Amino acid sequence: MEQQLQPHKVTKPIQLLAAWLLGLVLVNTAFLTSARFLVSPTWAAGVLVLASVANVPLFLICIFLLQTRFRPEMQEDSFYSRYLEIQQETGTVRSRTESTSALEMIVRSQARLAEDLQVVHERMSEIQNLQSPEEVAAIVRSSEEALGDVRQRLVSGSVAVELNDLLSVYGRLRKGLENAGFQIANTFGTTSARPEPPVHNVIAFGIGVEGPTIHKICEVASGLGEWYVQTTELPYTVARVFIGAYGYGGEDVTKLTSELLVEMSKLTFTREALESWVRTRRVRFDADYPDR
Repeated sequence: MEQQLQPHKVTKPIQLLAAWLLGLVLVNTAFLTSARFLVSPTWAAGVLVLASVANVPLFLICIFLLQTRFRPEMQEDSFYSRYLEIQQETGTVRSRTESTSALEMIVRSQARLAEDLQVVHERMSEIQNLQSPEEVAAIVRSSEEALGDVRQRLVSGSVAVELNDLLSVYGRLRKGLENAGFQIANTFGTTSARPEPPVHNVIAFGIGVEGPTIHKICEVASGLGEWYVQTTELPYTVARVFIGAYGYGGEDVTKLTSELLVEMSKLTFTREALESWVRTRRVRFDADYPDR
């Protein structure tokens, strides 16, 4: 039975991939069949065989790119429209190249600083365990001050904080963040597709945002009502924090409790620790917006 590929019926990304594989089979079959019966010129059959062999890695590379570099675009319409909606809600999307280079730079620098903080903390603990004299105690105090300076530089200079201007505590929250050393890189909410306050107050920490920054922002927000936190791995979130975020509907978040704040205050607290906390104490909300 003859089967025909009808383009208008290809409506889902998985169908597109299947069409690509079917195209590979059909093209290679045509090449190899032609090579079998082609007599003149003599070199033509060999070219067709080589072309059919080269087609396989070429098609596989293209499919690999679709599933990796263009993964968001390969989602079904409902999921991709949700992806675009989140981009519109939370601000301007960075280019892939910019996001990748920024991610590499931030992850390297934050990881290095986090390692340094851990080493200093361990050395200080060793000194204190020695029951040292006053000179060593002074070294401990100076090390604590230097450690605080490193933490503050890590907190205030490594991320772009974006704040929802429709939050009821917007003014106080902005002032608190600025007093803590943060600059508000962008506001959203009134500029969103649906300019309405989110149902729940959620802080979304993007790729590369590490422990000290997470702690300081949550510390400021904790005194201004009930908050939830989440981590996100979307490409455009590199080095960005969204306070009053949308896009949490159906995603894992966790409540910002006094117990979590205590964990965040530890020198050893990392983004991975927050991700683990979210997994073990997760909450899910159905909607970002109030019902109309």
